[in-house]
Amino acid sequence: MSIKQIIYVSEETVVFDRLRLVAMLQKVRETNSRTGVTGVLLHSHGRFAQCIEGEQDAIDSLYLRISGAPRHTNVVKLQEVIVSSRGFSQWTMGCVSVLESEILRLSTSQWQRVVADHVSGRPWVSPGFVLMESLWTAYHDAQL
Repeated sequence: MSIKQIIYVSEETVVFDRLRLVAMLQKVRETNSRTGVTGVLLHSHGRFAQCIEGEQDAIDSLYLRISGAPRHTNVVKLQEVIVSSRGFSQWTMGCVSVLESEILRLSTSQWQRVVADHVSGRPWVSPGFVLMESLWTAYHDAQL
């Protein structure tokens, strides 16, 4: 089964303190569980980087809602691909706070050029996705 994966960055329009972030995550996780969406959200000082993945129609619909949501602005799609397996299959929406510089690194990473990923056995993966995976691995023990 093919999985659609979209990765984007954005800026918040309202302050997402820990309480607001946890409340949003509770709703998102419930919805994602029903719709079969998985992924992770990285947050830092007013900026988000998120990977969403799932069935194509569900992801297209979700991204349309995300890009029009009033809680954030400057939504920039970094990657949109069809993959054979999920990168974050265990998370209906994992979330961690990271350094602001990490969001900047993701924003400026190479997303279009692909490289073979012999470690995971994937035929290709973008350097930006490798960075997102490594950030998740480094921070996920501090998940919200």
